[in-house]
Amino acid sequence: MSQRKVFVRDATGLVRELGALDHFLISQGIILLINGFIPTALLAPYFFPGANLYVVFALGGVPAFCMAYVYGKLSAGMPRSGGDYIWSARIVGPLYATVQMVFIVTGLLFYSVINIWFMFNLGLGSTLVGVGAALGSTALTQLGTNLAGVSWGFPLSFVVLIAIIAIALLGIRVYAIFCRISVPLYLIICALFVGGMLLIPQGAFPSVFDKTMAFTGYSNTTYTGILSQTTASGVSATSFNVGNTLLAAIPWGFFTYIGLNWSSYSAGETKNVKNSIFNAYIISVALTLIVLEIMTFIFYNTFTTGFVNSLAYIAGVNPSAFPVSPFANFLLALYNPLVGGILGVGLFLGWMINSIGLITFSSRMLFAGAMDRVLPSRLADVSDRFHCPHVATIVMGVLSAIYLTIYWNYGAIATFLNSSIAVPAALALPLFAAFLFPLIKPDLYKRLYGSMKGAAMLSLTGLLGAVAFGVYIFSETSPLVSGAFLGASLSVAYEFVLILGIIAVAIYLLGRYRMKKLGIDPRLVFSEIPPE
Repeated sequence: MSQRKVFVRDATGLVRELGALDHFLISQGIILLINGFIPTALLAPYFFPGANLYVVFALGGVPAFCMAYVYGKLSAGMPRSGGDYIWSARIVGPLYATVQMVFIVTGLLFYSVINIWFMFNLGLGSTLVGVGAALGSTALTQLGTNLAGVSWGFPLSFVVLIAIIAIALLGIRVYAIFCRISVPLYLIICALFVGGMLLIPQGAFPSVFDKTMAFTGYSNTTYTGILSQTTASGVSATSFNVGNTLLAAIPWGFFTYIGLNWSSYSAGETKNVKNSIFNAYIISVALTLIVLEIMTFIFYNTFTTGFVNSLAYIAGVNPSAFPVSPFANFLLALYNPLVGGILGVGLFLGWMINSIGLITFSSRMLFAGAMDRVLPSRLADVSDRFHCPHVATIVMGVLSAIYLTIYWNYGAIATFLNSSIAVPAALALPLFAAFLFPLIKPDLYKRLYGSMKGAAMLSLTGLLGAVAFGVYIFSETSPLVSGAFLGASLSVAYEFVLILGIIAVAIYLLGRYRMKKLGIDPRLVFSEIPPE
């Protein structure tokens, strides 16, 4: 049977535009150094009391390095757009790959939406309240409050989503150019964040905090009061809890690294793919780990460990004690409104880089599924002008709009928790497939790489990464602050995973039905690597 009859198209219609530098910039841009560090610094100490951020970030780097190795090596072996869907379908089988695809696309959709919500709630809203308080401007504090709320943030987030979809539709080359300009600017703002904290003299922050809290109408929230409330509640703000540190490592220590591998979904649009992706990811993860440890040291020394952990506790049990969530950008803006304001712009830019990548790369997975005939063939349509799977991109945009509406109107944090188990499951599946690859498909491995060289390392890193994300699931469901990390959302989170599994099986069975109706043997589809 000819390849024309097996796959939807004889050629993808996609063009090899990306180089090693592009993959590094995209990976580093999507990793989002300050955008990951700032939420983690406040939320990890609340959900995991006594967690030490130095150790949390270091351990979070372990699965990140595993992903960098696995995605770099397998992208070189199967350089096709669609990334881990392609290799899992050929290693384990189409049903496994379809379940994996549904979980990963859901995860990418999930992060695309939380990014946009964060742009207004944490990025612009929290920053402007801090800048307004520092400058004594009620207009700025009110603007920040409005942007962080549903009435302003919700409609404006749709404007941003439309811009994101428009850039994604222009193709991978335009996104690469966007990253060449925006990522260096973003890294400069990361340096300003570090420099801004260093400029705060020892002992100067408490009085500034009290003054600006009083200006915003929260005079009962004082620096010493936060420390006293924490102590009175029986919480030690300076203790080190080994167990909670280990449990926090994968959910929060890995949080900043999420997205490091997404550009691999455009492996089929990459020049010299053999080394480009692997080298870009290893360098990106190593740089991120170093910078996160430096940021932690400066953050703890600037605001003190006791205050940071106390702030996390009070913000968690009584969020109404603050005008907005007291993330690090808010704290920095109270002392240095100029740097704080620039930091807010940087946070917005970072989530923009990330969200465009999410729509761009998730569309490549839908495209790959359509090429294999698992998904409707229209999703494999490619724009001749922009070399972009435009139908798949629009579908991801529409799904993002639906989820964005749920996020703003039904509680962002609850939505986050209700769907959060799906994320580590999505991350674990392709790594487990990589572990199995040399064991169950050695002939395919030798055909792709010429020998079994590197097979043991691939299996080891795949297994280690999969186990790490199993720990991620355990950490989210084990008893911690108030019964469990997910609390009341625990049963809903499991139900969400079950529903996704049912949807995935239904998608696969419908795809199999379409293949047989066309007279195509599904075994032929998944025994071959798709065309370029």
